[in-house]
Amino acid sequence: MAGMSGDRKLDGQAETSRESELRTTLTARVTHVLPNGNLVVEGRKSVTVNAERQVVKVRGIARWNDLSGGNRINSDRLGLLEVQVDGKGVVNDAIRRPNFLYRLLLGILPF
Repeated sequence: MAGMSGDRKLDGQAETSRESELRTTLTARVTHVLPNGNLVVEGRKSVTVNAERQVVKVRGIARWNDLSGGNRINSDRLGLLEVQVDGKGVVNDAIRRPNFLYRLLLGILPF
């Protein structure tokens, strides 16, 4: 009779860290007016830093009386604030998962 055995071990380590501070002004638009007069605002801005493109998205609820004369508002005055930063570039490329074919071969091959 024939027998087959195999073992697969993947031992790797990786670490990435980033510390950044983002200060920017972006244009937002009112997407909804709530029944109490509050405004749901949403804005986005694309920023390139060190060969990495980052898209900053901001969404929150603004009270109409917090708006300045130039229709400006600071982010610390927004309620239910959501900030999302999506990056594409060298850091994102370094941490992405291996491609489909590589993962398929790891699952099929016994070594």
